[in-house]
Amino acid sequence: MSASIRWVFDSAKWTAGVGEVRTRLSNLPPALRAIARAGVASTRRRFQTGSAPDGTPWKKGRKKTGQTLIVSSLLLRSVSDRPPEANAVEWGSNRQYAGVHQFGFNGTVQVSAFTRVVRKIFGRPTKAPVVQSVRAHARKMDVPARSYLGVSNEDGSTFANILLRYAAQPLTGGPGIEGGAA
Repeated sequence: MSASIRWVFDSAKWTAGVGEVRTRLSNLPPALRAIARAGVASTRRRFQTGSAPDGTPWKKGRKKTGQTLIVSSLLLRSVSDRPPEANAVEWGSNRQYAGVHQFGFNGTVQVSAFTRVVRKIFGRPTKAPVVQSVRAHARKMDVPARSYLGVSNEDGSTFANILLRYAAQPLTGGPGIEGGAA
């Protein structure tokens, strides 16, 4: 007893599918939105791993209050994306000090006068808050670069897979990209 299978190539269906692929490639914002979400997620994971996009560990901070760059999590939580352009996407942080941590800084900054409320002195709580005025002054800073923004090799593969799934969905009939953009 013999057995066989026959598959017939439907060129009309594939030709129509290729036309849909061309249309999708001229409308990338849906795929770029998914890439931006993946880029933001990858950037936020770097705060947990304490490493740059190339895998280099960040130099540890002087404070022993937890992970480097995560004392208050303000920088971490500020990482977000912008709406995509026709063929580009961008994510990052709007925090004033974001660039200092990304690129590092060695120099002097001017600090304006301010008032500080002290609740602990030498690690011990005070009986009542102490208000202290601090005059304007120059402060020497040496902050090492702790790159968190960037595209790792793994990110590049993820982004390429998102684009391929988005473009090829009319040919494969498989799942598109997340969020119903396919």
